Amino acid sequence: MYGFGLGFLAVCLIVAGVDSDGGPLLSMCFVTTVGGPVVSLLLIQRLRTTYLRRLAQQT
Repeated sequence: MYGFGLGFLAVCLIVAGVDSDGGPLLSMCFVTTVGGPVVSLLLIQRLRTTYLRRLAQQT
């Protein structure tokens, strides 16, 4: 959840024109936009797999 929020914030900053001359802040926003949701999905993968296995064993 935090990763998606961070990615959304980075998109908002890019759209707002933060550091429009292409500096390091703009690069960090692009990396956060892509990396935030990816890291979030990777972190919840183990929890999701455990939950689905327990759910499958109950049926």
